[in-house]
Amino acid sequence: MSQSSSPPGLTPLGKVFVLLIIAALCAGGYMLFNKQKPSSAGLSGQPKADGSPPPGGKSASIVFAFGSEKERWVKWAVTEFAKTAAGGGVTVELKPIGSLEAARKLAAEGKGTHLWSPASATVRDILAADWQQQHGAKAILREE
Repeated sequence: MSQSSSPPGLTPLGKVFVLLIIAALCAGGYMLFNKQKPSSAGLSGQPKADGSPPPGGKSASIVFAFGSEKERWVKWAVTEFAKTAAGGGVTVELKPIGSLEAARKLAAEGKGTHLWSPASATVRDILAADWQQQHGAKAILREE
């Protein structure tokens, strides 16, 4: 058997997931900068094309926990997001962590992570049950 020297590519499902992450990050960046009011007439309030925040603009930080098996393409998606106008001024802190470990940590701590991408829906259900038990309320979970 001969092995190909080309790197492995994303599956169609992986590509869809990357696009969903980029869309979510863009939406978050848009909402952040859309609410901003320029402090003077000369400021547009829009991020610069180089990805830096607008003059006098706000920046945001997002903590994104994800299954470590997704690390390669999550890093790619975040890099691509940073190149967009919506990504200017948004810092994404990546936390590769096992899905079950992340679910348990999220339920116990209840803060610190803004976005989570588990390896499977089963782990999402574990978080929902643990959250309900520990906090007496339903977890805010959204999936697309």
